[in-house]
Amino acid sequence: MKRIYKNFYAAHQIQAKDIAQLKQEKFEYVLCNRPDNEVQDQPSAEVIKSECLANGIEFLHLPISPGDFNLEVIMETEKVLKTAKKTLAYCRTGTRSTMLWAFAKTKDLEVDEVLKITDHSGYNFQHLKELLETYKSTSS
Repeated sequence: MKRIYKNFYAAHQIQAKDIAQLKQEKFEYVLCNRPDNEVQDQPSAEVIKSECLANGIEFLHLPISPGDFNLEVIMETEKVLKTAKKTLAYCRTGTRSTMLWAFAKTKDLEVDEVLKITDHSGYNFQHLKELLETYKSTSS
């Protein structure tokens, strides 16, 4: 798990057994950006959701495929960020979740700052700079 910005964290695939630890660490929201059945041994979003709800953690399934720039999912991610709740977003490696954060955060931060933050977190999205700038200019 990597802290991306303030109360937003990204991670690779989590397991149901991880939810109790997230509760101890005071996570309030789990955001799944991974489609079900990407790989055979992956737990379903429903399994993770059930465990989250049993532990008092909100859950939202916003699946995207690698390289997908789904406007609806970006906008839903913005809504999650606006809650200011301690959030863990996950996918296969954390990259898609961090990419969604980057697009959503262009509403509040300059693109270069978003890229600096993601780079510092280990995700180099320089190749997305033009797309991020376009999204920022059209969504302001």
